[in-house]
Amino acid sequence: MTKAIHTSPTLPGPREMRHQATEAGILEAARDVLLERSSADALPLREVARRAGFTPGALYRYFKDRDELIRAMYMAALRVLGSYLADPAGETAPERLVSLAGSYLRFGRERPQDLVLLFESPVPTVAWQQYVTVAWPFTQIIQTIQEGMDAHELVPLPGLDAAGTAYAFWAQVHGVAALRAGHLAKVAGPFDAMHAAAIDDFVARLRPAERSSS
Repeated sequence: MTKAIHTSPTLPGPREMRHQATEAGILEAARDVLLERSSADALPLREVARRAGFTPGALYRYFKDRDELIRAMYMAALRVLGSYLADPAGETAPERLVSLAGSYLRFGRERPQDLVLLFESPVPTVAWQQYVTVAWPFTQIIQTIQEGMDAHELVPLPGLDAAGTAYAFWAQVHGVAALRAGHLAKVAGPFDAMHAAAIDDFVARLRPAERSSS
């Protein structure tokens, strides 16, 4: 009998680790510049290079042009958002929906550069029904609402399905996150309490008992 051979995954060597660390530093500098400019189209590579401690020419050894740098920033931001939304707390769908909203708001508060990067540009032309099947992590909100409907814990908004209800929910939560990350970034106020009340009210309106009594 041939004995199975188990090999451990190959770990990056010192050179590759240095390369990855340098790329991470460049992406962090680019995010800082982006937050000041509020548009990836206005992202100056010369300023990114300066903040990362490089000459503009040296920067091109890691990213061949601005588009490649922006793509790398986008994918990194998407992974960060996914980490915030992973494993929402709560045994019921309404509880998980509230948890997702809180995590999304925390993402916008702690990673405003990534929020700007992910949602400043329109997606390619696509039908709505296709978008709602591929637009992760928006699909996670849809799935949570659909699971709540299947378990009779949630009902969709009047005239809408799970995807439409998820869109209305996401629009509210994202709008709040965008205001806090941009227009209201330097305004002190009881925002956390207001946001929690608004989210709780939205989710309450999706509960069957609440809908039947209204």
